[in-house]
Amino acid sequence: MSPEPKKALPSLKDIHATDERFWVTLCLKHYKSYSISRWPYQPKTNEPQHRINHWFASTVRNRMRDNAIGRLWWYQRLCNRVTEDNYEEVLENIFFNSDYRSSMLERNTSSAITNVVSTIIEITSEQNAKGIHYNRQNFRDFMQKINFLAGRSRLAALNEVQLKGVLERLYLEAYSN
Repeated sequence: MSPEPKKALPSLKDIHATDERFWVTLCLKHYKSYSISRWPYQPKTNEPQHRINHWFASTVRNRMRDNAIGRLWWYQRLCNRVTEDNYEEVLENIFFNSDYRSSMLERNTSSAITNVVSTIIEITSEQNAKGIHYNRQNFRDFMQKINFLAGRSRLAALNEVQLKGVLERLYLEAYSN
């Protein structure tokens, strides 16, 4: 039986989670049955690349995005950083749509700053409750605007109110098209 998600690898530190060898070992040994069931043999696909992507992730981005075990740990790690109070709600918000998750978390400018991630989740939840529902292209436009802004300013220096004001304006602009 697998451990509860929040309790899996509880002593693992971020610095150690950047080591490719660690994730490969978990995929090939400790979580092999999960890795095989999640990424089974597919004879009609490019099998070697399929296994390389999900079992061997040679870059930091691939460890978070593609590795069968690493991606789960990094996402739960991010959810723990965002909040400990409503962890399940944050997981639900992040995993409701794979494009939403990847558009937000696979960009260094957003996922590296916990306040930015939590503010994005908060804004999308609030706007959804107001009837402005997730739209793939609009959300991607929103994330591009955040990336552009993050390249020109220090989003981490803004307090929560300032950050929400800036990001909410960008969100509404992206969804007004």
